Amino acid sequence: MNGTPTISVVSPVYGCTKCLERLSEAVRGTFDGTGLAWEMVLVDDRGPDDPWPLICELSAADPRIRGVRLARNHGQHLAIWAGLAEARGDWVCVIDCDLQDDPVIIPVLHAQAVAEGAEAMVVDRGSWSDSTFRRLASNALHRLMRSLGGVDIKNVGNFGLYSRRMVNTLLLYH
Repeated sequence: MNGTPTISVVSPVYGCTKCLERLSEAVRGTFDGTGLAWEMVLVDDRGPDDPWPLICELSAADPRIRGVRLARNHGQHLAIWAGLAEARGDWVCVIDCDLQDDPVIIPVLHAQAVAEGAEAMVVDRGSWSDSTFRRLASNALHRLMRSLGGVDIKNVGNFGLYSRRMVNTLLLYH
């Protein structure tokens, strides 16, 4: 890939090997015709279904797709953090690999963020369906983002778009 991508799509991967081909096709289809340069960073959080061989295959087939393999399972939020550290885009979108959230919204989030001069755009997930532990971990990350970036996040999952400035600021606190 030449130059800096406009948008990096970061996805932590755990227990979703069967979703990765559909995810890569959906992301590729999302950006076709938009004029936006993109990359996708798939972070292997060492799930039981060993996604690494497929991540390597997807990366070999499309240089815009890159893989990061963690040494062991660290959990979703640290996998996201590793993806943020590897992302090169002017904007970084975090999306779960299971396609619960539709990638076609990414260019819409980008256009809205640029038009409004926003540092972050997040998608409201509606009512929570996650476990208590996952909600608590998400709330802790959201408190950190609020304190560091001034972004008040409520009732959202991981799906969102963040400016390079915001990502760089978050990464200072690793």
